[in-house]
Amino acid sequence: MQAVDGLNALEVIADAKPDVVLLDIAMPGMDGLETLRRLKDQPASSSLPVITVTAQGDRQNMVKVVQLGVRDYVTKL
Repeated sequence: MQAVDGLNALEVIADAKPDVVLLDIAMPGMDGLETLRRLKDQPASSSLPVITVTAQGDRQNMVKVVQLGVRDYVTKL
């Protein structure tokens, strides 16, 4: 499944109940950081493994997503 933005991602995840989520940080509307915060705040998705896949390879974003509970951080070229 695929979502077009953060809000849509939350809806898709709630409906589909995936085993893992690949999440971009740069998305229109709600960014990946806020999407990740909301996922981790909901009991139904708080333990869902999330891997960020992003072109934003700066250390500050990496630290933020790790603190929010991602399983891995992949930088795309």
